[in-house]
Amino acid sequence: MNKRKIFIFINFVVIFSFGAFLCFASPPPGLQDLNPLSSETLGDFIDNITTALFYLGMIGTPIGILIGGLYMLSGIPSQQIKGKRIIAYSLAILVFIIVLKWTTSITKDIIG
Repeated sequence: MNKRKIFIFINFVVIFSFGAFLCFASPPPGLQDLNPLSSETLGDFIDNITTALFYLGMIGTPIGILIGGLYMLSGIPSQQIKGKRIIAYSLAILVFIIVLKWTTSITKDIIG
């Protein structure tokens, strides 16, 4: 590995480990009782599930980006393509989860 790849790898590790520290530093508000089975209505049940998916996506996406970046650093063209796909799929899943959370929140606000 040349110095540039090592520098990029160290930056990824530092940035994502700091981000993971911020995610785990304190629990998000309203996440203390996230048992979906304790919901009284179907709307609360769906909201609890989408909230859990949202937080899992916020934790999993940086991990996926880091893994994809490591594949891209290998220098092998097939591995670089695989790394790009991993990053693209990680971001696509995050966008899907954000849209899902947004849609359920708006629907809950409209219906009441």
